[in-house]
Amino acid sequence: MGVLMKKIVSYFVDNSFIVNTLSLSMIVVGLISFFSMQRDLIPQWKDKRITISATLPGATPYQVEQYLTSPIEDAIKSLSGVDKMVSTSSPSSMSINMRLKDSMEEDDIDDLYERVNSIILNLERDLPNETENLSVINNKVSSFWFTTLSVLNFDEHNSRHQKWLSDIQKQLGKINGVVEVRNWTSKPQIYIQFDQEKLARYQIHINELTQNIVRRFAFLPLGTITKNGNEVSVEIDNDVDGIKDIEETIVNANASGKVLRVKDIASVEYKIAEKETVSFTNGAPAAVLVLFKDIDSDIITMKEDLEKMLVNINESAPKGLSILLTGDGPSFIEKQLKVLNSNGIMGGILVVFILFIFFGIKSSLMTSFGLPLSYLATFTVLRLLDINIDLISVVGMLLIVGILVDDAIIVSELYMQKLEKGMTPRDAAIESSMETMMPIFGTVLTTIIAFAPILFSKSGVGDVLVAIPWVVIAALTMSLLECFFILPNHLAHFVKTPVKEKKFSIFNKLTRLYEASLSIALKWRYIVLTLLVGSLIGTFVITKEKVPFKFNLRIGSERVKVDFILKKSDALEETRSKLLPIFDLIKTIDKDKYAYVTTQIGRNWYNGVEQIGYRYGGINIRFSQTDDLALESKEEIIKLLEQKLPALKTDDFEVLSVKSAKEGYDDKKENTFKLSTFIEGKLRDQFVIDEVKKVFSTIEGIKEVYIDPGLVATTWMFIPNKEVLYSYGIDPIDLSSKVQGFIRKSHIKEYRHDGEVVNIYGYINDGKKLSFNELGNLSINIGNGQIIKLKNIGEWKKVTSLKEIHHEDGKRALNFDLTYDEKVLKKEKIADHVKEKFPEIKSSVPGLSFALEDADLQEAKNSKAMSSMLITCIFLILFVLALILKSFVQPLIIATAIPFGLIGIVWAFYFHSLPIDVMGMVGVMGMAGVVVNDSLIMVTTINSKKSKLWFLTREDILSGAVSRFRAIILTSITTLGGVFPMAYGIGGDSGFTRPLALSMGWGLLFATCLTLFALPSLLEIQRDSWRLLAKLPFLRSYFENSMEEVDSVSIVANEESIPLVANQESENNSNQLH
Repeated sequence: MGVLMKKIVSYFVDNSFIVNTLSLSMIVVGLISFFSMQRDLIPQWKDKRITISATLPGATPYQVEQYLTSPIEDAIKSLSGVDKMVSTSSPSSMSINMRLKDSMEEDDIDDLYERVNSIILNLERDLPNETENLSVINNKVSSFWFTTLSVLNFDEHNSRHQKWLSDIQKQLGKINGVVEVRNWTSKPQIYIQFDQEKLARYQIHINELTQNIVRRFAFLPLGTITKNGNEVSVEIDNDVDGIKDIEETIVNANASGKVLRVKDIASVEYKIAEKETVSFTNGAPAAVLVLFKDIDSDIITMKEDLEKMLVNINESAPKGLSILLTGDGPSFIEKQLKVLNSNGIMGGILVVFILFIFFGIKSSLMTSFGLPLSYLATFTVLRLLDINIDLISVVGMLLIVGILVDDAIIVSELYMQKLEKGMTPRDAAIESSMETMMPIFGTVLTTIIAFAPILFSKSGVGDVLVAIPWVVIAALTMSLLECFFILPNHLAHFVKTPVKEKKFSIFNKLTRLYEASLSIALKWRYIVLTLLVGSLIGTFVITKEKVPFKFNLRIGSERVKVDFILKKSDALEETRSKLLPIFDLIKTIDKDKYAYVTTQIGRNWYNGVEQIGYRYGGINIRFSQTDDLALESKEEIIKLLEQKLPALKTDDFEVLSVKSAKEGYDDKKENTFKLSTFIEGKLRDQFVIDEVKKVFSTIEGIKEVYIDPGLVATTWMFIPNKEVLYSYGIDPIDLSSKVQGFIRKSHIKEYRHDGEVVNIYGYINDGKKLSFNELGNLSINIGNGQIIKLKNIGEWKKVTSLKEIHHEDGKRALNFDLTYDEKVLKKEKIADHVKEKFPEIKSSVPGLSFALEDADLQEAKNSKAMSSMLITCIFLILFVLALILKSFVQPLIIATAIPFGLIGIVWAFYFHSLPIDVMGMVGVMGMAGVVVNDSLIMVTTINSKKSKLWFLTREDILSGAVSRFRAIILTSITTLGGVFPMAYGIGGDSGFTRPLALSMGWGLLFATCLTLFALPSLLEIQRDSWRLLAKLPFLRSYFENSMEEVDSVSIVANEESIPLVANQESENNSNQLH
């Protein structure tokens, strides 16, 4: 095998045309791949979930639970592949979320979806006849958010504005890649208000009337007639053109010519319903358009098309209207890619500069040629795998910018040594490649293996990070091939003289210092080991409370958010008037420091919960993605608002707070656990809520035990006198249909008019204006022209009941959010503290059971997945090392660099006041793969000194370690030079990548220092153990009685270079031990 490889290497060294042609071809193919790739933010999380939903108009949550939710849950509860089933029964509607196991493949999910759909279709006939909109949805991600637009000064009641906005919505939908444009503005609908007295007079039942209206929209084809090859369609005219046709709809007629029309018994209006929310942008009323894109289109190209279109739209807009880009996702991506590229270019320049200092211009250029070649090959692989150029793939490329030249450095440095010894360039190139091939192959393999667990992880975070291992595999494989088959050719033809000695003079001095220091470390090896173990234990003891783990991956633009909750508000305008002092405060902020301000009243996400009502709202201050000072401006604005807002918090406010937030994560709950209580028997809900809050709020560090205060709400319940009811010929079902018109607006029909969807609703009175005291005086039509008041056939009562009923895996649950102070109570300890309280609450509330989980379910899954990846990573590294070294002990010795590298990582995050997040953990995996490389080659070098490992002397360990010093320093400096620009944002702060670079940089820095001293010391301790074992009678023959006893050595340093690689015999007698 060795002979064959030498022939191949020699062939490439001797055939420059072949080498250059292959190089040029890879460059061309790589460039083509690069320019044909799409750009995006990050890969989309795969939502492995099946949703079942339905409506039961007019039903209470208890009725929905009994007649819809529970029967469906019972039918599907035995299906395999479901991780958890969660349901919500609300007034008139229900939804069931089937969260699937991460191990489920797409085909398995499709099969499960078909089974669920089949079960629901078979069950549908057993559900109430009034059930509507029963659907089963397989939540596949086919589109995602692109950008958000605000239409300033938009008036919903202006028909011209409505028509213009509708046209713009259609125009935006034609942008290549846009799949949906959502319009959050209210549109006019048709409302039919029935006159109860006239319905009674004409003896018309509401159901009969609505059926007549629906039939008015029927399509009435009669067929086609074919004459002489021509087809003629025949139909009855029944088109509806506006509310006039609805008003003229005939309800009934008689032979005497009397006709009863809808307008005779009802009023028909085309109007906008009362607004529940209102939005403002820069203080002006605004309509909001949200654009969604497909998965395949290039987001930057789409942005360019959108900007061109917006210029034309604003030029032709009605007077006073303009469109503003308020959610600029593409610009955020552009900025992040620009920052990452800047840091990457700076890292690459730094690497080349380091190589130039030590190798000279020609050798440094030849050595660094692998960088562009490896990256272009990576683009080709990513293109074939259909992976986009996004923040994750670019991070992978930056991660290895310094690693890619490590193998080339090793080959080049040995090549220089060969030239110094008088070899011809050709022979030096061939020999340096052959002698380093196996050790370098091992180091590349360990680095690849470190990231491989991400590929095999069946998790959401694994799907997002999958580009990183593919980048590492593609780039390092290309780098490996380049350093053995292309680099030797370039070195032999372009670098024919060795580097001048003065370039390595500093290394010679450092080598002598290292040699002397290492000899002392070897002598005091047990003290060195004790200090290292003590520092490892001390590091984790001191920092365990200061460096938390947060397994989230949140990538989004920064904003300042002001949350407000009023104690009471009965109208949107009332809320707005109380916010005027806050608006005035925001106006005092320098407008150059932010891009725009948006306000929403009536709906807001607060502490991960969506709150709806007039008293809720939020103000967002957003920043331009082209502003390099955006982060500084954000901190300045937060500081100002924190100082000024408390003075504006009057008695009207329940909450008025300011915080920094990221786009797209409003529903995430920070420092919160979800406590589910499962109720058995007929326990009162409010009693359970009060007891749970009382008991668990006593835990030190728990800030709040929260449950929706409106969950247990007052219900108005009518209790009919059934004897009286039936005496009027009415049953409870008839009663329900007659009373509904006073409570809610019922949907009658949806139709298209002038290209717009118009809904028709019917009602008797507006239920929002109804009070409890007026309920008894409501009158219903009982036939024969008679009307009777409800108080005559029953009574109304106020009862408390759940506004929503939640189930988890079929069991009714009350869900509480336990918010904790991470400075007082650590996440890892919460479960223990909560469980300690279970006996106390069970004594007062028998029959309760509990479940506790992280409120951020994705973060909990990420934690489990990343821990599994890290363990697998270390195991695979040990496995590969064992195969290479043919030993079980030495892989463990080499792997000690990993925990000692963690010392640097933990202290780095400690001093930078950062949590270790998902990207930080990826950096730990990368560090684990890289730090063993130098150790592997050092151990291989030392092992080659003797035919049997137990024959090694201290002289062998010392000389082998010293021979690796220069290469270790060079490879470490280049790797650090590649990641530190990203760690400290020298080319711009990219935020989420910083933890990864800190992990890689500081972990490698500490592990390198430990490799130089701890690894030889551990090998010497291993040698001590062999010497001890050799004295045992039954093992003496195994060690062949050849263990060399070396009690003491003295070291004489020499300035000449020491051989680099494992199988090279030292020819310099001055480095011998005396």
